[in-house]
Amino acid sequence: MSTQAPGIEDMKEGSRASRAGLFPRAGGFTSVAWVVFFLVSWLSAGRASANSAPLPVSFEGSGQSLPQAEIRVAIATELGRETLAEGVANGGTKGDVSVEGQEQGGDAESLPSLAERERVVVAVDELGQLWVRYWGPRGLVDRHLPMPARPEQIPLVVSLSVGNLVRQEAFELLRDLERRRAAQAEATGARPAKAPEPAVKPAQSLLQRRRRPPRAKAPRENAWAAYLTGDFVYFPGTSRVCAPASDIHCYDSTGQPVVWDIEGSGIARGISSSHTRLAVSYARALAPELWGSVRAGLALSGGKAKKAAAANGGLESGFMPFSLELRLQAYPLGGPESGVVRPYLHFVTGISEESGEVSVTAPAPQDGSPPPQPHKATALRELGPLFAGVGFGASVRLFEQVRLEAELSGLLAFPSSGSFVRPGIGLSYDF
Repeated sequence: MSTQAPGIEDMKEGSRASRAGLFPRAGGFTSVAWVVFFLVSWLSAGRASANSAPLPVSFEGSGQSLPQAEIRVAIATELGRETLAEGVANGGTKGDVSVEGQEQGGDAESLPSLAERERVVVAVDELGQLWVRYWGPRGLVDRHLPMPARPEQIPLVVSLSVGNLVRQEAFELLRDLERRRAAQAEATGARPAKAPEPAVKPAQSLLQRRRRPPRAKAPRENAWAAYLTGDFVYFPGTSRVCAPASDIHCYDSTGQPVVWDIEGSGIARGISSSHTRLAVSYARALAPELWGSVRAGLALSGGKAKKAAAANGGLESGFMPFSLELRLQAYPLGGPESGVVRPYLHFVTGISEESGEVSVTAPAPQDGSPPPQPHKATALRELGPLFAGVGFGASVRLFEQVRLEAELSGLLAFPSSGSFVRPGIGLSYDF
């Protein structure tokens, strides 16, 4: 003898959706099933049907024992619309379905009211699961759901399932309408009507339209810089450095002149460290690849022998520690703004007094006589005060406005002729 609840076989016929129950019976995994079900229900696309008419909700067979009033309230809350009670004959057999005065008998699918009217039927199937059926504009869909472990959860589960079915059917109906519209447009050769643009643009679009395009950065054409440089004076080789006819003068530690006319009291040619200078500079771009600058410097070392000779009877003019120079810098591979590392060539002229000093010692005379006294002196080579020359260097951008510059210059001095080299390194701030 079959023990299934009355009305269950009626519901099986005409159902176009297969059973969707993940758990055939309530058990230890019921809680997990509800969590998944709740997430799917809330993430379903679209809103419920815009129909504001009350939604009939009825209970069939063993579903009569469910909390009907609470279920209808939960469905109304979920859909945001009213629900009304719809009676179904208890204990009826196949075809005994009553719909608000509709005629009983016949297959459920054949009743005009079931095909034309939106309604919900709730029941309990032979496995003890909830069975929710929804008649919508597209026909009948249903779901089998595990029975909640606690009775108070039944209204929430049923309402979420109904909301899910209603939203899904509304979404599918819109897709059907779009397909029909596209098919009609294709058949007539016309393009589908384009949805009218909203009168008010989204706030984001208005902001984008009002947003001004970014301004191009103005090239930086000015720069302040500080440099530390060194002067190295060239000494020609000579065998009689302190002789009366030599253009290199010698002085002792007190500034007194020293004269030796002894063969072998000479020096080898080479360069000697003379001065360390600190200079500040202002530069301006004359063209993107050509900059002009002016530098003012101060000697921090050197000139000791010349100062002593000047103090002792005015044998020498005083040492001038200040320097001033004008220069042009050309960037053959692009200006300093065009890349991280940029080499450059420069031409420089200016005023700078150079005082090269070399310590010398008088050798013993070849005839065996004692060496002259004093036998130690400082050879002094004076250059300038005017100079001019060329050089090369590299500019390395450290930050957006800060560059490191390293360079080497070869210079000629006049009217006291001679040559010297000037390496330097500094930091430049562009603005």
